[in-house]
This record gives sequence, structure tokens and C-alpha cells, in this order.
Amino acid sequence: MIVLAVVALLGSQAVATAASAVPSTITFPLDAPKSVIESQSPLRWCFASQGNCHHDYNAADIFAPTGTRVVSPVSGTVISATLASSGVGSRVQIRDDEGDIWYLAHMHHSPGLAVTDGQRVARGTLIGYVGTSAHAVGTQPHLHIDMLPPPYTSRPSCSGSACAAYPFVNLQPLLVAAYNNVVVEPPPPPPPAQLVGAVSAVTRGDRYDVFGRTADNRLLQWTYLNSQDGRWHGPTDLGGPVISAAAVTVDSSGRYDVFAIGSNHQLIHRIYQGGSWSAWEHLGGVLHYGISVVNPSPGRFDVFGVDTDYHLVQKIYAGGQWSAWNDLGGVLRSAPDVVSVGGRYDVFATDTDHHMVQKVYYGDGNWSNWNDLGGYLTSAPSVTRRGDRYDVFATDSDHHLVHKIYDGTAWTGWNDLGGVLTAAPTAVNPDPGRYDIFAANTNHHLIQKIYNGTWNPWNTITTTKLAG
Repeated sequence: MIVLAVVALLGSQAVATAASAVPSTITFPLDAPKSVIESQSPLRWCFASQGNCHHDYNAADIFAPTGTRVVSPVSGTVISATLASSGVGSRVQIRDDEGDIWYLAHMHHSPGLAVTDGQRVARGTLIGYVGTSAHAVGTQPHLHIDMLPPPYTSRPSCSGSACAAYPFVNLQPLLVAAYNNVVVEPPPPPPPAQLVGAVSAVTRGDRYDVFGRTADNRLLQWTYLNSQDGRWHGPTDLGGPVISAAAVTVDSSGRYDVFAIGSNHQLIHRIYQGGSWSAWEHLGGVLHYGISVVNPSPGRFDVFGVDTDYHLVQKIYAGGQWSAWNDLGGVLRSAPDVVSVGGRYDVFATDTDHHMVQKVYYGDGNWSNWNDLGGYLTSAPSVTRRGDRYDVFATDSDHHLVHKIYDGTAWTGWNDLGGVLTAAPTAVNPDPGRYDIFAANTNHHLIQKIYNGTWNPWNTITTTKLAG
């Protein structure tokens, strides 16, 4: 990311009453080299009523390709982050530490905004992407930016000559000075992300989302949408720090709830809804291994993990609040996995003998004892349920993928599906008769195996190296 510190004197057009509040240093609001900005035709930017700008007040347009990263020019707090298809389109207001109101508009709808209302941002924080949303549709892609000094606490809803009634500050000196410090050419691309351990996956319709953790404890997301182009996209960096695989749910509205273990071994939670991600929420606890989550009904989440005594623990969100952690016993050596249907919960894990064990809640207020299902597993299990059928996937002592089925009456033995995996697999069952398994192989690549009547060979999704 390009983060600049520049010093500029305010131009004569700046409002005198704002001089003490205007910061002397800013970050250029586009994370792009000069070679990108100067490639724009017929112009790279304009101020107030110059050139193609028709603002009739102190505002600027900076031209750049669609999708160019938009970053915060100042440190402050997001007043509002609005994803919109009307008016000025997708936009963000930031109150800087001097009290000025910065306004950035026309940003792209996809992948949406990267900040939320009330979020604290530093200079250079990603907030969105250049686009032409709402009434900017059909124009050259650009970022609109303006700034209003105190005592205003938010930007008035005005455009064009109507804005001339307000003391907007002339940003030309600050932006030009900042731009003079932008590098001419982009830096070399970073090395491929190094992912650690297991991945997690969810499906909704024909969309797949796979989440993995990097060696520097950031969470990444890959997305596949068959109806769009039938290709994998990503990764998208969701930040952190996280020290476990993610546990993820997605509902019919497209809301994603992502849980993980943070750097202090506490449960953390982040939500994607309405085109943007929330900040990480810290929910306490001291956890080992990984976690699992189910969303059995609207407004309820059950999170399962392993505490410092290696017991299974459960935390519930219901009625708008989180419960304390509930100790469910056992001595586990892997993260749990859980499925829930009709008020019943089935938790699977690996015990200290490397056996798969199962614990069941039948909806009557009581949990069963642990049931030993045998095997010799070297990973946490991954479980799907459809009707009365359970499918469990894990790795055995040879690190092969193995599969065990409960058909409603009895469990099968373990079926060896081959491969040599370096971390626990994750399984999804998007349609009757179809299974998708995601894992890391010995080349540390993310791979996928599909069952759709027969098992297909392993398919390499990305050559991004996975550190298992």
C-alpha cells in the first residue's frame, strides 16, 4: 500500500475559518502508481469547475481505472459508509482527528465498501474501489472527493451550485503535493500468500466461498460463482490477526458470519452484510485448536471449541445476546465439527486415541455421553448431514482422505479415497448426491475433489502455496 506524508500550504481559496482545522499532511486517496493515473485520458484529475469538473464549489475528481483501491486520506472515524445505486452512489464520510468531514463518492458496487459506520481508520486504510456508481454512470471512472471544516458534523446533502453555500476547502494544494510523492511505477508483486493448516468452505446456490489463514495470521477468501464465469476469484484479504481456521455460516440473504480464534486465543467474529464487512468483534474465552459454528434458526448461533482443559465448550447467541461458555467435557485433540437439524446437534471430534468421537444433543436439555466411532485419524473430522445420512471426512495415518457414512441405521467402515493431504479436509454437500472436498496437498496447493455420482480426480484450485 502506498502511504504518503506530505506537507502543503493551503491555497488562497481555502476558507479562513477552516485553516486551523485542515491537516497539514494527507495520504493520496488512490493506492496506485503515477503510471496508472497518468495513463487516464483525456485527463487525470480536475478541481472545482476546471476541465470536465462541473462542481461550482471546491471539490475534486481524480480519474483512475475501475477497481483502483480507494484509501482514507486521513486518520479518523467513519461517519457513514453507504452502498447505493442512486444519488451520488456508493460513498463514505470520514471525520478526521481535526474535526474535518471528508467525503469520497461514486465508488464501485462490487466488491463493495471495505469500511462500516463507526469504524476507526488510519491513513491509507482501504475504504472502497473506484467506479461510476449512480449518477456518475457513463462518465470516465473517477473518485469524487471534497472536505468541509468544523463546525459541520456531517456533509450536507447538496450537489453542484447548491454546495457553493457551504465553506468547502480547496483541496488542490494538498492533493497536488501528495501526488508529487506517489511512486512512478508499482512495486513488485508480493510473494504468493502462504496459508496455514485447514481451510473452511460454505455454499449458497451455485456459489462457493473458501476461507484460509496465512502464515502472518490474516484471513483470505476465495469465491467461485458458476453462473457468473465458472472461475475461482480471489483471494480477498479479510484481515486479522487469526490463529485458527475460520468457521463460517451464510444465510439466504447473503449474510456471512465468520468466526475464528484471535491472537489472544479469544473467539472473534466478523459479519459481511449489505456489501461491506464489519470490524472484528471479540467474544472472550481461551480456546485451542479450531472452532465450529451452526446457525440453526434466524438470530441464533452456536459456537463450539476446545478450551485449555481440552474440553468441548459451547457459546450461544440468542435473543440478541451471547451466553457464557458451557463446558461439555471430553478430552479432545482436534477441533470439533457440528451439524444441527430440527433442534438436534451432533458434534464430532478426534480424541486422544485418534478415534473419532460423537456427542449428541437431542433437544431435550441433555447431551449424550461421548460415542467412540473408531478409526485412526490424524485430522479433525468434517461432517455433512442431509436427512438421516451423515458423511464424515478426515485424514488417516497415511494422510489419505477417508470417508465414513451413517445411512440412518448403521455406520460403514472407513473408505480410503486416496490423496496425501497436509491438513484437515473440509466438506460441503450443496445438492443431493454431490460432495465437494477442499484440502491442501503435499505441494501445499489448495485442491478440490468432487463426488457427483463418482469421485473425480483431485483438481488444483490455486497454486498459492499452503503451509500445512
